[in-house]
Amino acid sequence: MKDKLINRIEDNLIDFIMEADETYLDELLSKGGFDVGDINQRASQTQKQISFLSKAVVLNKKNNSLLEKATTLFKVAISKNIDKPITMLKSMINERGLGLQFRNLDKLTESEIKEIIKDKNLLDIIESLDEDESSV
Repeated sequence: MKDKLINRIEDNLIDFIMEADETYLDELLSKGGFDVGDINQRASQTQKQISFLSKAVVLNKKNNSLLEKATTLFKVAISKNIDKPITMLKSMINERGLGLQFRNLDKLTESEIKEIIKDKNLLDIIESLDEDESSV
């Protein structure tokens, strides 16, 4: 019962703050001995951090999705023995100095392909692989 009452009070305070006039709240905080400028600065910094982190999460999901798609396209190209994607993959292997480690392309696992193509422009790779797939 006590927790329920506290939760209702908190909810009402949050509603009041969200609907209240900003100047009134600033005056209220100032009268309470709080530095409104400092509060606003911290709120701005927190908002920027949240915005940055949310953009990072979105980009990470997008990159992971592109990496998955490129990996799948390479696996299909290897299984169908399509020259251009295989040549592209071999070129990436040589660029990274991994030639001896990945000689047998047909035995590459998805995680090995991801390792080879990471740090590359995934959009360019996918566009190129999509073009090859549509021409077959």
